Amino acid sequence: MTAQRSTAALKVSVAVIMLFQVSALFVRELVRLELTQAGTPPGTARYQSAWVGFLVLVMLMWPYWRQHPSLLASEFRRPDSWLGLVLTSVAIGVSTRISSWGVTFVSASLPANTVQGKWTAVDTGLTWLCFDGGPLLLAVVTMALATPAIEEVINRSYILGALVRKGIGFPLLYSAGLFAVLHRPDGMLVAFLFGIAVAVQKIHCRTLWGPVIAHGTFNMLYILDAHCLRYPAVESVLLTLPAFGLGSLGVGIGVAAFLLAVKIARWSGAAAP
Repeated sequence: MTAQRSTAALKVSVAVIMLFQVSALFVRELVRLELTQAGTPPGTARYQSAWVGFLVLVMLMWPYWRQHPSLLASEFRRPDSWLGLVLTSVAIGVSTRISSWGVTFVSASLPANTVQGKWTAVDTGLTWLCFDGGPLLLAVVTMALATPAIEEVINRSYILGALVRKGIGFPLLYSAGLFAVLHRPDGMLVAFLFGIAVAVQKIHCRTLWGPVIAHGTFNMLYILDAHCLRYPAVESVLLTLPAFGLGSLGVGIGVAAFLLAVKIARWSGAAAP
């Protein structure tokens, strides 16, 4: 009977925390729409509204943090080797970002999409086209610092921590799935793969520092390659590939990079007890 009550409590806990995250995303989206309608540039509105979502989420999660004040301190344990943890975490972030490129290639090869819709070849070489000053700093602070810290505490500490008490394999997939559904439809697969990789890392290194650094690396690369860097020479080559060739290339890159990320995650150094 006690075991049944404990399991039920864990299920309710995960469900409630997911409800908190959905509520915060809903408020964030309302604020983003208000800012956009008021004339704020879409990119800036996206990152400004994220902070409102963070505030709502922290307020909703506060009872959990107040009830277990030592949990966060224990989750952010000192690793046996900071250098090893940072290097493996950055490698996981880079590998999962490369895997996301593979997903993009596959998506672009599908009949409903076109390669031209994903890339526009206008020149050769490498081009830098990014936010100016403040907006770029806002994007970096929001995506590469605040988002990883908050999302990893909730998803890889509370949710994964509650689920792994009942095993390892299914909780990994389940927690990654819950993490994925909080993202836009076109980013769910990438979020799912990333969620698996950092969940494996969290279980092996026993500290949230690893997933936070990996998450920050992934998001920083997203800011750079999605908003700042253009690769016209590479894009012009991709434009010449048939859909099947581009899709096959995407599958190969995506699977290989994801498996490499999981492999590296298993190497992550353990935290001090």
